[in-house]
Amino acid sequence: MLDKLRKLLTGGSSAHHLGGAEHSEPLAVCAVLLEVGEADFELAPEELETIYTLLTDRYNLGREEVRTLIEETRAARAAEPDLWSFTTSLARRYAPDEKLKILEMVWRVI
Repeated sequence: MLDKLRKLLTGGSSAHHLGGAEHSEPLAVCAVLLEVGEADFELAPEELETIYTLLTDRYNLGREEVRTLIEETRAARAAEPDLWSFTTSLARRYAPDEKLKILEMVWRVI
């Protein structure tokens, strides 16, 4: 799973996707964090709290703003067949050092 995320974050793409939605940076990061948190089909309270902390720290958001971001992210994820549009949004924005910071956030959730 982590190899798949790394490939997606470094610009790997899938042939069945052309274009895709461009998501805001916080929403795209939140989507990746929720995906890894829910990889075992359960988002543990500790994982959710870690996601709150990571998003609060990175984007200087209040708890209510993070809650809203998570709700918006869940709605956006439900409308997408996979993570491709989210990770592609990040890959287009970030240099390798920033991508590494996102992967470090992923490890904190795991």
